[in-house]
This record gives sequence, C-alpha cells and structure tokens, in this order.
Amino acid sequence: MILQHILTERIFRKIFDVADFNQRSVEMNTYSIQTLIEFANGVRLIKVKLRPLRLAFLVQPSDKAAISTAIETASFLWGGAFNPIVPVYDRLPSNWGRDRKQDINARSAVEGYLDTFDPDFVVKVGALESKDLKLGHREVIKCSEILASVAKEGTPAYGIGLFELLRHLYEKELKFVRHHPLRICLPKIATADRMFLSSVFGTLPEDINKMLIEHFGNLPGLETRDCSLGNYAEFLVRENLFIRRLGTLRHPSCQAVASSG
Repeated sequence: MILQHILTERIFRKIFDVADFNQRSVEMNTYSIQTLIEFANGVRLIKVKLRPLRLAFLVQPSDKAAISTAIETASFLWGGAFNPIVPVYDRLPSNWGRDRKQDINARSAVEGYLDTFDPDFVVKVGALESKDLKLGHREVIKCSEILASVAKEGTPAYGIGLFELLRHLYEKELKFVRHHPLRICLPKIATADRMFLSSVFGTLPEDINKMLIEHFGNLPGLETRDCSLGNYAEFLVRENLFIRRLGTLRHPSCQAVASSG
C-alpha cells in the first residue's frame, strides 16, 4: 500500500545482494528496513518489515516555541505521533526529589529516555540546535532540516510526509465511491489553547498548512472546523481522521524469500 512506490529494485538489491545472510538492519532516511532470517525446508527466508523512522525531539522545557516546533514537525511525519519530546534540563527540577537522591542528573535523565526509546535520529529543536550535544553513538540532526525541503519537493528530508500519505489515501481509498465515506475533519485550533490541542490533534507550520489546503482541500470528506476546549471532544469520534491519526495509519510489511545458495 503506502510504501509500494518506495520499494524499488535499488532497495531490494541493497538488502539481498550481500555475501552472507546474517541478521541485519538497513537504516535509511525515509524509513527503516529490518530483516530477520528464518529457516524452512533448508531455505533461508528473509522477512522484510518496514516501519517509520524513530525520532526523539530534544527541547528545553522553558522554550515553548521549540515545543510547538517539535509538535508541528512530528505531526507532518508518518509515525510522528509515537516520537517522544524529551526535556533537556540544565539541572533537574526540585520536584524530581526522589530521582535526584538516586544520583540521576540532567544528562543521565536524557540518556535514560534515549536508551528506552532507542531512536534512529536524535533531533535538536530550538535553541538546542546551536549546541554541540554529545550523545554517544547516536546520530544528531537539527529539527529545521527535516521540513526544509517540503515547500519545494513536498517531502521531508527525513521520514515519510503527510502529503505522501494523503496521495496514497486518495489513490487507494477516495478515488471511488465508498459505502462508508471517510471523514477527515481537521481542527482549526484556537490560539488560547493551542499547545494542548496541538498535542492532541497534531498541527502543521503555517506555510505547510497552506500547501495542504491548496493541494488537498478538495479531498472527499475533508473539512476544517474551529476547535477549542469547549468542543474538542467532537473531533475525537472514532471515524474522524485528523492529522495525528493520519500519521498513524497502519501499513503492511513486505516479505520476500531468498535462498542462501
């Protein structure tokens, strides 16, 4: 489905044209390919599974603009709703009292978050972009790089973007009359409650949101409505696909069989 156009011959050569068939993982800028070797009747079977890139966004808790940027960036990416926003403190807050007594400091707290989530990329956001963060073997990128190419190419520099998901949705789900029409009601979030509601529904940078309306505003079932704390529960009905839910749609894995020779 969504990733068929990405599974090119070049990608499969990268997986299968190898001298040995040990368990391996191929990490890429758009998604992750994981392979697992199984044996059946003397033939080595390679199962190929695709998943979204895992990103961990590092922000300073006092930097509200950076938190908003992290939410907007994650909202545009396939699987972005599952990517954590990790607080980076200069010193642990006093209300972390019990943890501070266990010799957990600001740096070890961040390392603990990263070890638990194990991201493919660590993303510096806001003022942290100018800091030289040392995080061991982990690859660190700047948040501003991720969506920089969207205005010109329609796709992010890392991961699979919302526009690709919507194109697939149109080609596979909306091109024909459905017995049960899809509903895509996108909240227009009130400024006063923006941080909370953005984290619930997802939101986009203003320029990308304009592109969304310009290029996909005529999708069947798509509409926008004002949203505030007074009515936000109306958008949470099960059948509604707001931005955060669009980014969590399930996609099939791809399997292939190869002989070890």
